[in-house]
Amino acid sequence: MSIRLQACRHLPTKMKMSMSCVFALVVILGSMEQSGADVVFAAIGDWGAGTTAQKDVAKSMAGWMDKNKGDFIVTLGDNFYSGVSDTKHKYWEDRWKKVYTQRSLQKTWYVTLGNHDHNRGKAKNQVAYSKVNSKWHLPKNYYSFTKGSGSGKVHFIMLDTTPLVKGDSRQLRWLESELKKPKGSEGTNQEGRLQECAVSGFQGGVWVHRS
Repeated sequence: MSIRLQACRHLPTKMKMSMSCVFALVVILGSMEQSGADVVFAAIGDWGAGTTAQKDVAKSMAGWMDKNKGDFIVTLGDNFYSGVSDTKHKYWEDRWKKVYTQRSLQKTWYVTLGNHDHNRGKAKNQVAYSKVNSKWHLPKNYYSFTKGSGSGKVHFIMLDTTPLVKGDSRQLRWLESELKKPKGSEGTNQEGRLQECAVSGFQGGVWVHRS
């Protein structure tokens, strides 16, 4: 099995962006090349600012997804920089639906929350939106899912590191239980695991500043 990934983050002028998870994904994926079926997806983080750069990234990502026959999209957090006030907030249209319009992007988006998504307690509204739009997959603040088939399944672990880095013992226990699942448990037959997060909760990273 091989896993192909397009990692996208727009870097607006005078804005610091955490690239730790993109780097972590590249490192992990580089060690997971095996024979068998492909798991193909795009990963995007720090994307909900409503800028021209966001639209440029959407176009590039759509081209990559179309060329490589991408199956789904993973977000790495900071989906909306000031959060969304409810499931009808204008950002759903202006910063998601009307930006990622290409056919190749009309896939399931597996969502991770970032610190900006928690702004004024608004993270729950993104969870609620999963019941409004099936393409937006965020059943809980943190969760896991499996992709692939046969012996080439991959176990994705989606973390909510904003509370975790402050000592969220419940989520930490859940994470430990996910990591302890043996290969083949619950019918997964996992060949690998990917940990998705918005900040460097468990690995090193760098900050990028463009001026």
